[in-house]
Amino acid sequence: MPDLRNAHIRHAMYYETVLRTAEELYEQGGEAINYGLELLDLEWGNIKLAQAWAEKYAENDFSAAKLCSNYPNVGIFALDLRQHPHERIGWRKAALTAARRLADYTAEGKHLNTLGVAYADVCEMGQAINYFHEALEMHRRIGDRHGEGIVLGNLGGAYSSLGYLNQAIRCHEQALIIDQETRDRHGEAQDLGNLGLVYYLSGDTRRATEFYENALVIYREVRDRHGEGHCLSNLGLAYAALGETKRAIELDEQALMIFREIGDKQSEGAVLGNLGRAYVDVSEPYRAIEFFDQHLRIAHDIDDLRGEANSLFGMSLALKQIGQREQALAYGRSALTMFEQIGDPFGAKVRERLAHWVIENN
Repeated sequence: MPDLRNAHIRHAMYYETVLRTAEELYEQGGEAINYGLELLDLEWGNIKLAQAWAEKYAENDFSAAKLCSNYPNVGIFALDLRQHPHERIGWRKAALTAARRLADYTAEGKHLNTLGVAYADVCEMGQAINYFHEALEMHRRIGDRHGEGIVLGNLGGAYSSLGYLNQAIRCHEQALIIDQETRDRHGEAQDLGNLGLVYYLSGDTRRATEFYENALVIYREVRDRHGEGHCLSNLGLAYAALGETKRAIELDEQALMIFREIGDKQSEGAVLGNLGRAYVDVSEPYRAIEFFDQHLRIAHDIDDLRGEANSLFGMSLALKQIGQREQALAYGRSALTMFEQIGDPFGAKVRERLAHWVIENN
């Protein structure tokens, strides 16, 4: 039935263009972000139908394979804000298979990288790192310096989350060199922010704030609201660690406004958790519990295991402040179980804190 096939091809091609338009609007920054996301939300059902058709017939139809490979890449940033991580994994695995069938090495490298990102989002760091290494090998094989820089940044982020900070710094520094060489200002901002995070985790908070401030200037220059929100959130954490809690709360509130504006639920949840910790620091536990409860609900809804663990531990801190020691221990133990489940090095600090609490209670 060639007429039916041609109709499906036209349908899938049209909605690929719609997705690409939404992505281009998002990348323009400013008010265009909302226009892009509104378009994506309006046509989301049709976009999913078109991608599903392309995926179903990709094995035996060249045009379907091409569309299946294209869909995740033409809307990479916008889709990150709208797709559940497991849905992203499904799209990108199908796209990777299609790209390999087409012998499209550039697309293959991109899909390997974005699969790494998706697995990192669900805290499967071993899988993520494997995909990043495959992506890095592919980008180097085809001489794609820009792609190499992107993958190095993501690989550094994975190492950082596992506590391998020296490896993370090496990856981010290599990425920064590449992005400065290729004059990729957006990539440069990401590299600076990533280095800030590693130095924050290593305890060098003053140096971390310098990296964050420099990244923030560039994010605002290129009008990347998403990057700006993450940078503000990270600066909030840094200032809280420096004891400047009022400043931290102001920065987190700015970040929260941005993430709600663009509909990034995972980042919204993380900032709510940061605000909860800030209110624990200023001994306002009831206000903190409100923020942790909001974070916990969002993290549970989107399967954000690290976010759920962080909110549970934050809740335990607030409960301890109001004298509910047994409940605090219960929440803390639940958090510890989740941190250990995902291999987060912060679990060691949680275990140590809980041991002190048990001694205090006795």
